[in-house]
Amino acid sequence: MKARVSRLQLVFPWALGAVGLLSVFHPMILSGLRLMHAGLGDARLINYVLEHGFLWLTQHPGHENFWNPPIFYPYPNVSAFTDILLGTGPLYWIWRFLAGRPDTGFQLWLLSIWAMNYAAAYFMLRRTYEVGRVPSAFGAYVLAFGNVLQARFGQPQLIPLFYVLLAFTALAEVLTREERVDPRRRVLWIAVFFACVVLQAYTAIYVFFYFGFLLGIALLAALGNEDYRARILELARRHRAALCVAAAAAGLMLAYLAGHYLETAHHVGVRAFQRRRFSRQTPS
Repeated sequence: MKARVSRLQLVFPWALGAVGLLSVFHPMILSGLRLMHAGLGDARLINYVLEHGFLWLTQHPGHENFWNPPIFYPYPNVSAFTDILLGTGPLYWIWRFLAGRPDTGFQLWLLSIWAMNYAAAYFMLRRTYEVGRVPSAFGAYVLAFGNVLQARFGQPQLIPLFYVLLAFTALAEVLTREERVDPRRRVLWIAVFFACVVLQAYTAIYVFFYFGFLLGIALLAALGNEDYRARILELARRHRAALCVAAAAAGLMLAYLAGHYLETAHHVGVRAFQRRRFSRQTPS
């Protein structure tokens, strides 16, 4: 009986993840990928951005320069008009190679990023909070397939959150498990954290902004706690070389990305956030 329960526990997270994907994408899946999710707004833009990345990777004529896709001539640096999605581009490129069509590649990319959110949430709950397989699966289901993300279905660039989840998992590894983690493994988790920060920035700027804001709050809260403040200082003392190298590499990558966005802002200006006025309309 124990072996049977164990097998059920092993299978349950996979089964619940499949149920979650079907619950979100059942019109698309049950139609044999003939129906497309996410509407005609941002989804078409994101599909173009991903396809441009694929055409740049394969050096298709007109797409040789990643930052200058063949749209909005004569403006340069047009890729920086929006999120560049390089952090999740490989998921699209693989499906694009296999499927051969931009729309099918985009559909499979959608399935992949939702599945990655579920997997990262499950891994965080299992690894960081040491929750059992079944409750971890339920928690990951709520995070990955809940209404919070489904409300953003029309903006697929905001869906990938797995880098955020992995970054906080890495922080937990280096700050709360120092007595159980091999020093070399802590260096690896430090690299994972900074890599996730960079990859999130190269995926979606909006999510990266709020991610950074959340990291700032977490840092202030940690510094206000005597125990965590001591852990942070001890980490900085023991692994200062790894922290300096990882932070410098991440800083250079973020500076390169920021340079492109600043160049675009110089050419076309920045968005003006004006207060909208809403008035009630009375029926005539």
